[in-house]
Amino acid sequence: MFSPVITAVKNRYPTATVDLLVSNHLSRSCYIGTKGIHHVAVVNTNHKFFYLKIVAFIRYALSVRLFKHYDLAVYEASLHPLWSIIVRVVGGVKINILHPTVADGLAPNVAIARLFDESIDKNNAFLTVTQEARDEAAIECKRHGINLTDPGLDLLAIYPSAQLAHRPRWSLQRMLEVVKRLRLEGFTGKVVVIGSVDDGLDWIAANSEDYIDANLAGRLSLLASAAILEICRLMIGNDGGMMHVAGAVGCPLVAITPNAPSSFCPPGKHTVMVQSLIPCAPCYPSIPEDCPNFRCCDEITVDRVYAACVKLLSETTFRTLSLYDFSRQSVQSRNENE
Repeated sequence: MFSPVITAVKNRYPTATVDLLVSNHLSRSCYIGTKGIHHVAVVNTNHKFFYLKIVAFIRYALSVRLFKHYDLAVYEASLHPLWSIIVRVVGGVKINILHPTVADGLAPNVAIARLFDESIDKNNAFLTVTQEARDEAAIECKRHGINLTDPGLDLLAIYPSAQLAHRPRWSLQRMLEVVKRLRLEGFTGKVVVIGSVDDGLDWIAANSEDYIDANLAGRLSLLASAAILEICRLMIGNDGGMMHVAGAVGCPLVAITPNAPSSFCPPGKHTVMVQSLIPCAPCYPSIPEDCPNFRCCDEITVDRVYAACVKLLSETTFRTLSLYDFSRQSVQSRNENE
């Protein structure tokens, strides 16, 4: 997440024209409405063959030399140093700031941001949610009987995420137990599932549909999911991209990250990272070959996650829609057209 760097650069150079280069249109959609960003360009460096990545970047660097004439280039922490060389040599940008690291997460980009503004921390991460995304969220929720324009709406989101070779997933059955307990202990709001199509199907496979109000996983764009999260009172999520989205829009968050280090903690002032306490954790991104059963997941109990949820729910109140402008007129007109 590069947004802390954007904030820091704008703080240091408030009158500068800032352009952003991203590698896909999904990333572009996350920044296109950001105040202070003049232009968001896309250069596809996701080619299968490395030489095609180089060709794409050289083409962009040539356009920089011919049309842009930048004074400074700042690079996301995980980028290959070769890109900075191409921009310097081909693009003619003399000042290039790169922080080569093998680490992932938000911390390396925060370190870059502090070169421009020492006050920056992970909580300066942000995601700009567009009006179109809010309208999309309102329309889809209305189909499930949830009125996002209700000022008394109390909303809780569940993010199943996916299990990867290097990233274990906490049991969805245990996550369901947390939801059941919250219901039994008095949570009377709406519960929705967000994420990808596969996330939604996995939740259905866990026989969990009776305890939620809407399975929205796979039905919303990334920014529409963010529009829901920015009014949620709490999100309970497994390790994955959506937990960073939740933190970036200020959603109180219980992030269940069995094998991830603390440097991967999502942004947000109301974020609790539930990690495994076994001696071999955290092991991300290299899970030992003799650990096929993900003992770190088994060690995290329902009680620990439930306690984290109760803590955040006691600290927060309704995130009412008076703070946000869901376009009622736009929602009504779209419904009439469908």
